[in-house]
Amino acid sequence: MNKHKTEAIKAFISGPNCCQAVLGSYAEELGLSAKLAKNIARPFGGGIVNTRNICGAASGMVMVLGLKYADELEKVEFNSMVQKALLEFERLAGALDCYSLTQVPFGEKMPPEHKHTCSKYIRIACDIIDDLEE
Repeated sequence: MNKHKTEAIKAFISGPNCCQAVLGSYAEELGLSAKLAKNIARPFGGGIVNTRNICGAASGMVMVLGLKYADELEKVEFNSMVQKALLEFERLAGALDCYSLTQVPFGEKMPPEHKHTCSKYIRIACDIIDDLEE
């Protein structure tokens, strides 16, 4: 398992939400403090504050890609890369939205047993990010 994936899963199991886990595992190399990364990503867990919209792990992936590549690539190229990453996430996970992935209703807190389920989506997000670097 790669470094980012290992750090993200370890963090997620100990408490932070899925988006915080993904962004947090890349924070240092992106020049973010752990606290800033955690605060930026906080509202994106549970599909954006438990509304079950876009998966928090996918949101974290997009944040990382933005911080890594937005200044390096032209807008069209960057947008295309992010779209491809999201399509790959959807292909591997089966959906992009939190509700389809978890079946937890709008507004409800994520049950503890979903730590295992959501860990899979964190792995997928980290794999996609790291595959882009190769």
